[in-house]
Amino acid sequence: MFKQEWIVLFLLGCLQSGYAGADPTRIPISAINATTNGTAYSTWTADRVNDGLIHSKSIYAYAGDCNCCTALERPSWLQMTLDKRYLVERVLLIGREDIHTGQFDVLDVSVGLMNGPLQGEQFTSTNETVKELILTPPRVIRVVRVTGGGRSDVMTICEIMIYRQAACTTGKFGAYCSSHCHCLNNVTCRIIDGRCPENKCEAGWTSANCSVECDEGLFGENCASSCHCYNGSKCDHVTGRCPDGQCAPGWSSTNCSLTCSQDMFGLNCSSPCHCLPGASCNQVSGNCSDGLCAPGWTESNCSVACLQDKFGKNCSSPCHCLPGVSCDHVSGNCSDDLCAPGWTGSNCSIACDQGFFGVNCSSPCHCLPGASCDRVSGNCSDDVCAPGWTESNCSVACPQGLFGVNCSSPCHCLPGASCDHVTGNCSDDVCAPGWTKSNCSVACLQDKFGKNCSSPCHCLPGVSCDHVSGNCSDDLCAPGWTGSNCSIACDQGFFGVNCSSPCHCLPGASCDHVSGNCSDDVCAPGWTESNCSVECDQGLFGVNCSSSCHCYNGSKCNHVTGNCLDGQCSPGWSSANCSLECDEGLFGENCASSCHCYNGSKCDHVTGRCTDGQCAPGWSSTNCSLTCSQDMFGLNCSSPCHCLPGASCNQVSGNCSDDLCAPGWTESNCSVACPQGLFGVNCSSPCHCLPGASCDHVSGNCSDDVCAPGWTESNCSVACLQDKFGKNCSSPCHCLPGVSCDHVSGNCSDDLCAPGWTGSNCSVACDQGLFGVNCSSPCHCLPGARCDHVSGICSDDVCAPGWTESNCSVECDQGLFGVNCSSSCHCYNGSKCNHVTGNCLDGQCSPGWSSANCSLALEQKGESNAAKVAAGIGGCFAAIIVTTAAAIVCYRQRILQHNSSSGLSKPTQIESSFNNSFDNIDQAKNSKHISVEDKTKVAYKDGSSSLTGNAVPSDGHD
Repeated sequence: MFKQEWIVLFLLGCLQSGYAGADPTRIPISAINATTNGTAYSTWTADRVNDGLIHSKSIYAYAGDCNCCTALERPSWLQMTLDKRYLVERVLLIGREDIHTGQFDVLDVSVGLMNGPLQGEQFTSTNETVKELILTPPRVIRVVRVTGGGRSDVMTICEIMIYRQAACTTGKFGAYCSSHCHCLNNVTCRIIDGRCPENKCEAGWTSANCSVECDEGLFGENCASSCHCYNGSKCDHVTGRCPDGQCAPGWSSTNCSLTCSQDMFGLNCSSPCHCLPGASCNQVSGNCSDGLCAPGWTESNCSVACLQDKFGKNCSSPCHCLPGVSCDHVSGNCSDDLCAPGWTGSNCSIACDQGFFGVNCSSPCHCLPGASCDRVSGNCSDDVCAPGWTESNCSVACPQGLFGVNCSSPCHCLPGASCDHVTGNCSDDVCAPGWTKSNCSVACLQDKFGKNCSSPCHCLPGVSCDHVSGNCSDDLCAPGWTGSNCSIACDQGFFGVNCSSPCHCLPGASCDHVSGNCSDDVCAPGWTESNCSVECDQGLFGVNCSSSCHCYNGSKCNHVTGNCLDGQCSPGWSSANCSLECDEGLFGENCASSCHCYNGSKCDHVTGRCTDGQCAPGWSSTNCSLTCSQDMFGLNCSSPCHCLPGASCNQVSGNCSDDLCAPGWTESNCSVACPQGLFGVNCSSPCHCLPGASCDHVSGNCSDDVCAPGWTESNCSVACLQDKFGKNCSSPCHCLPGVSCDHVSGNCSDDLCAPGWTGSNCSVACDQGLFGVNCSSPCHCLPGARCDHVSGICSDDVCAPGWTESNCSVECDQGLFGVNCSSSCHCYNGSKCNHVTGNCLDGQCSPGWSSANCSLALEQKGESNAAKVAAGIGGCFAAIIVTTAAAIVCYRQRILQHNSSSGLSKPTQIESSFNNSFDNIDQAKNSKHISVEDKTKVAYKDGSSSLTGNAVPSDGHD
C-alpha cells in the first residue's frame, strides 16, 4: 500500500462518526462528474478532485508535483454530480499539506438534487487539511457543491470523497435502513425511498412506496378484495381474515372471500340446498328460486326429509324394503341394498323381469321354453326343469360328471376339468382322449385316436387302431414308426421297418424316416442311389461318387474319403485322400521336390519341368534341380563371384558368406566396382587426389601421384600432423594451446585464433591498432608508437592519457585521469570525471576549481574597505542565494529520483529557471522598495515554479 493511502486511512479513522451501523461506502469516482464555474490555475483542473489521489507532503514536498489537486480562482464553485441519487452519509474534502495559508479556508458546502435548490450545510469538523460533513440522518442527494469566497485568491482542494450509506439488508430501506419494504414476493425495494419494482406492493399495502395499509373493509394485493365478516366486523388488511374467524352468511374460506357453492347456504356455508336441477338456491336463506323442493325434501326452504315409508318428489312414492330396513327418503333405496323379494331397481320400485325371481330378482328361472316362472318363488308353471337343473324350483345344477335333461348324460372331460351341467361341454374345451364333438359324446373315427382325435394311427393296412390309446391290434407298426402305439417317428439318421436302416445324407440335411430319401436329394460322400444306400464303384469316392482316386500304382481308396488303403499317393499328388495337386513350387513323389523356375513361373506338379523351360538364377538341368558351381552364380550360372579368400559365394545372388567383398568391389553381391572417389574394402576409404586425377578403386593410388591439401603417404590416406596443414602439410597453424587445427584448411576447432591472429584459418596478423584474441582489444598507445599485435604492449612503453598497466588496457582509477593517471579530479561532491580528459560528468567543479576539467585553482585578491562592506552585504545576500539554491538543488535531486522512470526530469529547464531567477534579482536591484528578503522570495518562487512546469498558486499573501 502506498504511503499516501495509509495517510488517508488514518485521517478517515480519526474522523469516523459514531454511527453504529455498517460503515458508509465510498461512491466510486466513475460515478461522479466534477464541474466548475471557475477558472483553473494552470493544469490544476476541476477533475483532479475526483482522480483517487491526494497530496502527501511526505511523498511530494510540493503539491504541484503529484498532479492531484484542483486550484480555482475565487469566487467560484466546484460541483460533484452523481450518476444517480444516493443516500449520502458523508462528504470528505482533502486539502494540500505543503501550504496552509487560506487556499483551503472559507469553503461552503451545499447539497441537493439535480433540478431543485441546494441546501447549505455546515462542515461537521475541519482543520488545515481536512473538512468533513456528516449528514444525520443520511440524505437523498445527487449534487454536492463546494463554494470558495473569502480573502484568498485561490481555492485549492486535492480530493473530494462522497460516501453513501451502506446497503440495507433485504426488506429494509431509508436512512439507517430503519424502514421496512412491503414489495410483492419479498423483492428488494429501492434503498433511497422504498419503491418496489414495477410498483407492485405485497398484499395489504398501498401508496407509492407501499407503506400504507389498505382502507377498512378492503384487503389483499392492490387492496382489491372486500371483507365479508360476521356482523360487519373488521378484517385483517393483509389476509382478509375476520377477527373471530366467522364469515357473514353466504361466505366461506379462511378470508371469507368465496361465496357459498351452488349447493350450500347460510352461516359458514354449512347448510346444503335441496332445490330441483336448474333452480338456484339463495346462498343466505336456502330458498329455491322456483319454490319446489328436490325429491325427498319438504317445507319452505326444503330442509325437512320425507317420512320413513315414503320417498321421492313431494314424498309421494311408497318404499319396497325388507321388514325392519329403512328406506332412503330421496331415492327410495333400501339401507341394506336388499329389496323385498320380487322387486328390484335402485329404489326397489320395479317388479322382477320374466326369467328372474326372489330377493333383488337375483335368482334366474330354469324352466322349459314356453313355461312361466313365479317372480317370488321361481317355480315353473309346468313343474319341468330345463336341461342341467333339478329340485322343486329348478335352482340346483346337475352333480359333477352328469349333464342334460334330468342330469342323465355322462361327461367325457380330462381329469381336473369340469363338465358343463347343461351342455356337457368341458371347461377347458378339451375332450378326454378318444372323444370328440362339442360335448365330447362321440368316439374318434377308425384312423384317428387320442386327444381331440388329432393323432393318426400308424398300423399296418387292415389292422384296427384303439380310438383312445392308438395301439395296433397286432402290435406291428408301419415302416418309419415305433413306440407302443406307433406314434413316434424313427430317430434322425434311421428309417424303414422298425427304424433299423441307417441314413446316408449330408450334414444338415434330414432323412425321410419312412423311405430314407435325403431332403436335399444329395447323398453323403461315398454313397449313391435314390435313398443313398449303395457304396461308390471301385476307383471313385466322395459326393455323388464324382472324385477319382490317386493312389500309388493304382491301389484301392476308401469310397467315402478317398484315402489310399496303403497310405501312398501317386507322384504329383498330396493330402490325406491324394486329391490335391502339389502346392505351387513343389512337384514329384510326396511333393517333396522344389521347383526352381525363372521369375517364379510354374513347374509341372508331376515332373518339375518349368513351363517356359528356363531355370531360376543359381540352378540348372532339365528340371532345374542342380545348383551353380562354387565360383559362379546367377542366371544360367554365368556371373563370376568377388568374395574374400575363404568366403563362399551365394549361388543365386552372388552375396558373400561374410558379407565382405574383395577390395574395390561393392553392392550386395560384390559385382560393382567402387564409385570414383572411393576405394578398398567395402569402398569405405575416400580418395584424396587433386581435382582431375583418378583414384584406383582397389589401392586408392592417385593417377598423378599427388595428394590433395592436408594429406600425405603413397595413397594419400594419412592427414597432416597437428601443427601443420595444407598442400604437402607445409603451412603452420595459429590456434590457442590445446586447440586442434584442421589439417586441410588450418581452421581452429573452437573458431578462436591464438592472440594476435585472425582470418578464417588464423593466418592473418591483427591490423595495426588492435591486438589479442580475435584482434578484439584496441591499443591505447601515443600517436606514432606501434602496438604489438599479440600482447598490445606499446613500442615506447608509454600509454595514451587515461590508460595504464603494461599493455595500456585498464582505465585510470576513480578520481584520476590523464597521462599515467597522474592528474587528480576536482568534481563537485566527489562526482565522477572522465578518465581521459578529467571533465566532470555533471559539469560542476569542486569549490575553488575551474576550467573545463576543473584543473585551475581560483586566485584570492585584496579588497578595499568599501569593497569589504559591499562584500559583506553581498556575502549575506549570496549566503541567502546559496542556501536557497542548495535547497532547490536538493529538491531537484529528489524530483529527479522520483520521476526518473516517467521521464519527468527537466535539468535544462531548471538551469534556465535559475538564470531567470537571478535576472529577476538583478531587476529587483533597480527598485527602491524591494528588500533583499523579497528578492530572495522572487528567486525561490520562480525557481520552484520551473521545477513543476507550472505556475504555483500562491497562498493568498505572496
